[in-house]
Amino acid sequence: MRKWLRKKRGIAREAPEAPESPYGLKVWHDCPGATADICFVHGLNGNRDSTWTAAGQSAPWPQTLLPPELGNARILAYGYDADVVRAPVASTIRLNGHATNFMTDLAFDRLGCNAASRPLIFVAHSLGGLISKEAILLSRNNPDHHLCDIFDSTKGIIFMGTPQGMPVRAISVVKSVNRKLLEVLEPDHQYLESIQSRFLNMIREQREGGRPLEVTCFFEELPLSVGRVVVSRESATFDSFSPIAIHADHREMVRFASAEDPGFRALLGILRLWISQVGNAHRREGRTEAPSDCLKSLAFPEMDSRFRDVRQAHPKTCGWLLKHDTYKRWAAYDRGLLWIKGKPGSGKSTLLKYALDNHRGGAMPDASSESNDLILSFFFHNRGGELQKTPLGLFRSLLHQVLREVPYASPALVEVFETRRREMGEPGEKWQWHQEELPSFFRSSLAKILETRSVWLFVDALDECGKDNAIDLVESFKLMLGSLESLSTGCLGQFHICFTCRPYPILDLDGDGFEICPATENGGDISTFVDDRLSAFCARTSSAIPALIKERAAGVFLWACLVVKRVLDLEREGVGLRKIEAAVYAIPLELDELYKQLILSMRSRASSLKLIQWVICAMQPLSVDELRWAMVIDADCPYKSLRECQSAEDYVSDDSQMTRRVQTLSCGLAEVTATQVVQFIHQTVKDFFFEKGLSLLDNSSPSLTTNMALGRAHFRLSRICIRYLAMEEIEFPFLPYAAQYWAVHTKCSDEDSVPQDDLLELFDWPSSALVERWSHVFGALHLEYGSSICPADNATLLHVMSMYGVSGVVTAIITKADQTATDIDTRDNKKRTPLSYAAQYGHLAVAKLLLDTEKVDIDSKDTNGQTPLSWAAEHGQEAVTKVLLDTGKVDIDAKDDQGLTPLSWAALRGHLAVVKVLLDTGKVDIDSKDDKGRTLLSWAAECGQEAVMKVLLDTGKVDIDSKDNQGRTPLSWAAREGCEDVVKFLLDTGKVDIDSKDDKGRTPLSWAAECGQEAVKFLLDTGKVDINSKDNQGRTPLSWAAGEGCENVADIDSRDEDGRTPLWHAVKTGGIESLKRWGGWGYLGGLGCIELLLGTGKVDINSKDNEGHSPLSLATGREHTGWRYKRYKDIVKLLESAK
Repeated sequence: MRKWLRKKRGIAREAPEAPESPYGLKVWHDCPGATADICFVHGLNGNRDSTWTAAGQSAPWPQTLLPPELGNARILAYGYDADVVRAPVASTIRLNGHATNFMTDLAFDRLGCNAASRPLIFVAHSLGGLISKEAILLSRNNPDHHLCDIFDSTKGIIFMGTPQGMPVRAISVVKSVNRKLLEVLEPDHQYLESIQSRFLNMIREQREGGRPLEVTCFFEELPLSVGRVVVSRESATFDSFSPIAIHADHREMVRFASAEDPGFRALLGILRLWISQVGNAHRREGRTEAPSDCLKSLAFPEMDSRFRDVRQAHPKTCGWLLKHDTYKRWAAYDRGLLWIKGKPGSGKSTLLKYALDNHRGGAMPDASSESNDLILSFFFHNRGGELQKTPLGLFRSLLHQVLREVPYASPALVEVFETRRREMGEPGEKWQWHQEELPSFFRSSLAKILETRSVWLFVDALDECGKDNAIDLVESFKLMLGSLESLSTGCLGQFHICFTCRPYPILDLDGDGFEICPATENGGDISTFVDDRLSAFCARTSSAIPALIKERAAGVFLWACLVVKRVLDLEREGVGLRKIEAAVYAIPLELDELYKQLILSMRSRASSLKLIQWVICAMQPLSVDELRWAMVIDADCPYKSLRECQSAEDYVSDDSQMTRRVQTLSCGLAEVTATQVVQFIHQTVKDFFFEKGLSLLDNSSPSLTTNMALGRAHFRLSRICIRYLAMEEIEFPFLPYAAQYWAVHTKCSDEDSVPQDDLLELFDWPSSALVERWSHVFGALHLEYGSSICPADNATLLHVMSMYGVSGVVTAIITKADQTATDIDTRDNKKRTPLSYAAQYGHLAVAKLLLDTEKVDIDSKDTNGQTPLSWAAEHGQEAVTKVLLDTGKVDIDAKDDQGLTPLSWAALRGHLAVVKVLLDTGKVDIDSKDDKGRTLLSWAAECGQEAVMKVLLDTGKVDIDSKDNQGRTPLSWAAREGCEDVVKFLLDTGKVDIDSKDDKGRTPLSWAAECGQEAVKFLLDTGKVDINSKDNQGRTPLSWAAGEGCENVADIDSRDEDGRTPLWHAVKTGGIESLKRWGGWGYLGGLGCIELLLGTGKVDINSKDNEGHSPLSLATGREHTGWRYKRYKDIVKLLESAK
């Protein structure tokens, strides 16, 4: 017994230490000099190690599978008490507490490794996703700077089965439950809603600000053993992010047994992509940040949504593209244009997305994760919003990507943005970017970028921006490549463009590029897809149907997808094998005929028609939630309140039910995207309904044409919107759409000759109560942009219809005006009449209707003093201008409150045709001055309207050097605004005083120098300017230039009246922004201005101004944080090195 006791004690002395705590951070793989940290966070009832460990494995897969693939990443895991079903007692820490602990532990760990700013990626399972989101949100703007580093460093987050809502009753056997943790998962829990809302807002703000936070969502496909999916696809999905399926249940979806597991390969691809982007970001460290406001002006919400909606390539498909000889030859060229050319439905978009993902992930042949290549992309989407289907959207998106990644690449764009914001106001509200101006900014940025890196541009679905635009863009692509060929390619990086487009006969690369046709290459992909989707079907039936589908698909992937779906639907309905085979044989081979067959099989024809009308005619894609209300209300809706609408038999109570209804009513031709937007499954479906499908479905009349069917659809949609606005409640979700587009739909139906008489009754005309209600809603929601126009207070239905040009309604009002004592010339709160609005928006038919009544004051002035003619001239409405002049009753030279005439407005806006119409009357004062003493020529010069200036000067009646009330000449204004062509044009006349001084003693050169304009070159080239001329403050052009970050070769150390030198001004402004040289005006970066001034050897860094401050004392005596701290630290080094 004693022997046994001694042995036992001996064992006790040799016992190992207590097992490590499962809580807190654990490093699975350390990596000195890592480029990123990847942190794994487990979920409910999970464990830091076991959650990520597959059956039969001894260690978590991130510890064993990731290091060989991502050797440059440090891999960590975080554990916390997540047992919600555990005896004897569950932790009572709230989700917020776990998030706070996580944020703090992670921040201190990274501080201890001197890696506080290292890029950070989260991979979170289930509840771990909520904790990770809240930790990021808590870090954002945290008063403790070391905690802010978590947010600042976060590159992205991968959610794996993370719920937006999950009922507590799902936890069945409970001994002790952390209710505070579980209740957050309820769909209507306020805290969960708060996390979701704050997180989505943060993502949007980051994206618009040029620092996007990446998000990818994975969801489980299989139920647990209890027979249900724990977190559904809908719950696991974020708005605007396409989810990725993992063929496993909620637990097993994060347990990968090998590196060949499809789920692991998908997740690894995301991590590779993000880390490669992180590597590029590190190589760009120290760059100047792009002005976030300029980035926001280019951004738009749907910028990336089409890319996300395009389905990921089916496993083991698309690989042939990267191995294709043509593709490899294109990729090997310094300059290359590749057209993926295929008939509709052949899988072009999926192929392009596959290629794009592989380039971003460094998976190309000979590609390296260290690649510094800039990857740009845009996916056109004709079924999406306006900017998704126009070249304007393309170039806004491309320039946003460029500025986000290479901020110094387009200083001219940033400069234009700053000038317009300063003079016109905020973008989006007061002005918009135009399609014509952005391509040149993009081309100039390319030349700058290619000096240091290669560029790959991927553009999908050119045909979805219209045939003419597609042809123009291809020519633009050729021009870009051709212009770069003329440069020294050995000094520039590679530039490749890949685009997809239908095979338009008039679109030809003319031997200037490469072509690949998917329809002749994708047979293997279709075979793989069909075999996979019908594998279970074949196991049950041993059918030859898969072979039949492959044979008949003829390279059209979409056809194969639709037929596979049809086969599975028929089997679920209990249809026999022979009948299914017969049905496949009966399916037309052409997509249009297939769609026609589906239409004829629609069972609820009326409801299907209404759905299709909404999908095809909606001015912007509707969400599922919006569509629920759009479908329950109709033009003849008997209900007065939304509450009553909920009792209708067509009312659908939730989004999931509505999603099923969309699929049923459309026979699978419409879908709900990951962003919960309803759209057709493919562009060919939209084309079909536009060309013939809508009139076929709307069989109300055998003689119904496509245009008539579209007019009837817009009529119905406009009335639904009006009915919604007239409901007793003013409520979302359909309110914004109804308020913004009812009048637009009315206009469209009117243009298709659909009678509009019922509108007066709908609005209870002549009452303006509903118009006023709509106006207040419209203004409160800030909806005015594009084709939507918000009326002023006290506007009538006649004002609104005149704004939108709905002549049918205007006719009806005029006809009944005498019966109701209606004033055709009524004024709103801005004293504007219906004729004023018709003139502004160029609605000729409406203007004529109003003029024909002879009851309107053709020269009535509004609160700005503008007449209908003034409005027409300002907005370039040539036809309306002629009609107004033809009356012989207008004051052609009427001045508004600023002293501007109709000709003034036309000149400064650059409307050459209107200028000529007004000049041809011979009744205008061509040299008229406004209240500021400015002439038409002065305004045209400032606004860069060279063509207008030529017309004005050709009259021989203008004073080319006329001075305004500030003593400024047209040349002075043009120089200040950087209108190089105008400056050159004025100088070429030989009639301008090039050194004319204004009331401040400033010359055109002084203004151009301050504003950093390239017009300086033209002024200097004349040899007639005094570069040392001092203004009333004693400042020279150089002094102004240095204050803006410019360099010069003039009197380099001249002093102004405050005793301040150009170097003093350069140091004060930090030497940032538009850095130029007087001679060539080539853009520099960083501290080029200060460096060049110091490099002359002619500046005194200790020269003191009248207050005793020298450039050196100015730099050392200023307190700065963030990037400014580093900036001035570098400036001090420069100055001290010049001692």
